[in-house]
Amino acid sequence: MTPPAPPPPRLRVLICDDNAMLRAALADVVRAQDDLALVGSAADAAEAIRLATALRPHVVVLDVRFPGGGAYTAQQIVRAVPGVRILAFSAYGDQGPRTEMAAAGVAGYLVKGITNARLLAEIRAQGAEALPPTPRAAEDEPRTSVAAEDPEVVLTWTEGATTVRWSGPAGNVEKRYALPPQAVLAWRERDESLLLVLEAINGAPFTPSDNAVVYRADGTERFRLHPPRDLLPDPADVHGFHAAFLRQGRPLLIMVTRNAGDFQGRIDLASGRIVDTTTWR
Repeated sequence: MTPPAPPPPRLRVLICDDNAMLRAALADVVRAQDDLALVGSAADAAEAIRLATALRPHVVVLDVRFPGGGAYTAQQIVRAVPGVRILAFSAYGDQGPRTEMAAAGVAGYLVKGITNARLLAEIRAQGAEALPPTPRAAEDEPRTSVAAEDPEVVLTWTEGATTVRWSGPAGNVEKRYALPPQAVLAWRERDESLLLVLEAINGAPFTPSDNAVVYRADGTERFRLHPPRDLLPDPADVHGFHAAFLRQGRPLLIMVTRNAGDFQGRIDLASGRIVDTTTWR
């Protein structure tokens, strides 16, 4: 019997508006939806760019008259987060702002005052364009949900869930987290079954995060990974791990930095360190 398909991943939404009351109201609307996940909110361009880079939303709702510039903010987010869909939200419906925002890479434009239902419909439509296709991705493509290359371990986790379960020769294991992990992987190396959990990254304020843990199959922690702090002149600019996927049967981890692009690296089991670091494409 074919097992049921896992539910689709929740759309990750970032709200960007300098009006605190409107920002809070939009956040409440998003939080109330089972298929949407509010990953953060921002009041100015610098905060919006930083959060988008760190949290990798699918959809950004962006005020056109945003402190620091709506068009500038959109341009920077599009460059930092490939595939993101930006939805401009404006009090003005005239053609000038529409043209400016479209040139900056905005995918949709809505005038404030529309119903919540209309806003949610547009967020979902834009998110459908940002999400990866439903079929399993090729091995070399990033995955933000479960991936397994160990036939002895059975993983049970869906993106957006706060509980990770696996079973194998060592028995059943369950791990609970306050926030949904960003990725969960299982693989086998040197005759050892291992699991990697990327915990939710600390997005605001910008804080370096050691948010990757390698577990043994019995659930004990083998080590916590630390992003190499020598990637940049200022170690505090290396944020943490935001994605991981299997390449040639081993995890490849993606590390995010403050305004310096992303880096990739692999796990050295002997030292518990990240090695072979290079710029992520």
